[in-house]
Amino acid sequence: MEYSFNKPRNEFEKLLKRAIKGEAKAQFLVGDCYYRGDGVEKDIASALNWYRKSALQEYPEALCMLGKCYDYGYGVRFNQREALKWYRKAVEYEYAPAQYELGYCYLHGRGVKRNVECGIKLMEMAALQGLPDALYFLGITYFLGEIVPQDLKTAVLFFRKAAVKNVGNAQFLLGQCYYTGMGIVQNYKKAVIWFKKAAASEVVNAKYYLGEAYEEGLGVEADLNVAEKWYEEAAAQGCEEAKEKVKVKVLAY
Repeated sequence: MEYSFNKPRNEFEKLLKRAIKGEAKAQFLVGDCYYRGDGVEKDIASALNWYRKSALQEYPEALCMLGKCYDYGYGVRFNQREALKWYRKAVEYEYAPAQYELGYCYLHGRGVKRNVECGIKLMEMAALQGLPDALYFLGITYFLGEIVPQDLKTAVLFFRKAAVKNVGNAQFLLGQCYYTGMGIVQNYKKAVIWFKKAAASEVVNAKYYLGEAYEEGLGVEADLNVAEKWYEEAAAQGCEEAKEKVKVKVLAY
């Protein structure tokens, strides 16, 4: 569930009145306002107070957020057991972000005995609900083959699902799979399409590969001026390979 922020003070006060009356959703949103400093001065202690009030009413978003606070030490002392308790409560409501967080804990043994099967199952549950983080995580997991056996075709499947949800890194990696023929039939034109989408999200490696595509005429008509533009953008973001390309171009002058 997504919410808009940057509320004026009067909107926050209306929300606060609903929260004081005991509305769980409003309590969670007031907590988020305090957490982000949105319509009110940022106050982590007050945020936690309202998250807890909402969580005690079993509001899934609040249950998960309270878990994250304990998991990452946001305003409270780091406490993995407490984090797991709140994640599990949120998972009972099939709340996808909680499935993702709890799955991550199982996969990496965070506060619980490592259990890859359970972790992947939770991630897949979150992915089935379309959670972008879970889709991308599963793509990377199957792509690298470190947690589960490598399966490039499955990786491509998850990258594609995450890419259409505008996950920049997934767009880049899907493009890379098309570019190299990993897990899918090589197709430079489709690679360039996904690189451009990723570049729009400022993914630096996508910009570098676009430079290479335009330099070599892979999937597009060769255009050294366009190639130079992409190399310069990638170099400006710290890409060492792009810096070398730009350096060679300068020396050529």
